[in-house]
Amino acid sequence: MNQTIVCRIAVSLMLAWSAIAYGQIIGGAEQAKFEPGDVTLFADDFSSVPIGEPSPNFKLMQGNYEIAQFQGKKWLRPLAREVELVKPLQFPDEFSLEIAFHHLGNGASCHIYLLPAEGVARWGSYGTRRFADLEFSRHFEETVRVSLRLSVPKASLDLHEVVFREFKFGQTHHVAIQVRRQQIRLFVDGQRIAVAPFNPEEPIAGLGFRWGVNPDKPLLLTDLRVAAYSKRELAPGKGGTAQLILVMDKTKLEEKHPLREALKNFGAVELERGWWLPLPAEPFSESGSWQVKLDIKATEQWSKTLKEILRQAKQLQPDAHLLVEGFAPEVAEAKEKPTEFWGRQLEFWLASLRAKALAFWLVQCGIAPEDLRTAP
Repeated sequence: MNQTIVCRIAVSLMLAWSAIAYGQIIGGAEQAKFEPGDVTLFADDFSSVPIGEPSPNFKLMQGNYEIAQFQGKKWLRPLAREVELVKPLQFPDEFSLEIAFHHLGNGASCHIYLLPAEGVARWGSYGTRRFADLEFSRHFEETVRVSLRLSVPKASLDLHEVVFREFKFGQTHHVAIQVRRQQIRLFVDGQRIAVAPFNPEEPIAGLGFRWGVNPDKPLLLTDLRVAAYSKRELAPGKGGTAQLILVMDKTKLEEKHPLREALKNFGAVELERGWWLPLPAEPFSESGSWQVKLDIKATEQWSKTLKEILRQAKQLQPDAHLLVEGFAPEVAEAKEKPTEFWGRQLEFWLASLRAKALAFWLVQCGIAPEDLRTAP
């Protein structure tokens, strides 16, 4: 951040309080976005494989398959009622997995498993342990189902369902998994549909693939990519521009209370003072800006869930509230800094403006002002 940006912040801050007070409407439509890893570990779109041949990048464990062309692309096509493949690959603790699928008819399904080393070695045999199961299947006549099941922290045969969602049949759907900060996040066609805790006790050592029934109208796969992240994702409040905390006394909340399950499904992280709540996206994407880059309509489902969580919390503890904290990391990390005093002042003012701007945006989303606090 150079001297010009510092001056712009200093001058603009003088006008900001009045802009917020007069109810400035802030635009910019974006939700939680999938960010793929930037270091490719494995990728295969089958473009180099001749039609009718198998891919050399997978080990066949059962059945048979080929690479076929469909709608101008090459796809992995199962040719037997049961097909099993394995791809040994050492996964880092933070990674992304991307794949596209197209369902051609009734009775076909595909499972993609995240496997420990033992699961890779024994893939195809009875009793193979796995950490996660991502399934694509035909549900009703006009829909296909995407579901995610987990068995963590210890890989086992028993998996619990995290989410299933239906999508339009007859279309190519793009699915992505993002594992960061001990969370697994599932995206379909760019929309995040699930987030859950994910911290395997063993390293993930490969992928297992299993297709079932109806090879005449199979489920096709293509554009498989696994990537690592060169930079760690920031922990809540560590270097970001804002964070949201549900402040309440956790000691009065039973372990099996429905609110805990709702918070878990929302992607909340338990803290000493309550729960860190995920925002739908980074609210302040421009350096030195306090304009909220979140669209109210696009984040309607997120807001609805947040209001329900707050309602349940206040039923238990009437003084439960949301704390909006603002940060200004670009001031603290600037190479060209003003004097120490003015640097601290700029950081405080910008952080405070961001907290108040985000609180105002939450009021526009339907959160009662009396249920909000800001800091600094």
